[in-house]
Amino acid sequence: FRFRLFRSASNVTLHDPTGMDITYQGSEWTLEVTSTNVASANTMIVGQMFFEDTFEGISHLTAFHEHIGCTPCNAFYESEMRRGPWVSAPEARAVHAIGFQH
Repeated sequence: FRFRLFRSASNVTLHDPTGMDITYQGSEWTLEVTSTNVASANTMIVGQMFFEDTFEGISHLTAFHEHIGCTPCNAFYESEMRRGPWVSAPEARAVHAIGFQH
């Protein structure tokens, strides 16, 4: 599978549905998946997420794997393989200078 995470809406205001009169500012992001094993590779939307304070893009991405609940050691065999992520857009560009603020 090939996953694509992209910003689908910028400068979104999300109102707290519990009625606490709280609003959040950020962006809506969409995760798509495309099968790479079949000739007719249909793209499906996995979900949409709201990330607070994401006005310029995602700069850090992590993942973890965890069993839910109490699982005894050696209860079953489990294996996984991860590759990527790869950035396919925007196109690579040369950076001539980087500045830091204190």
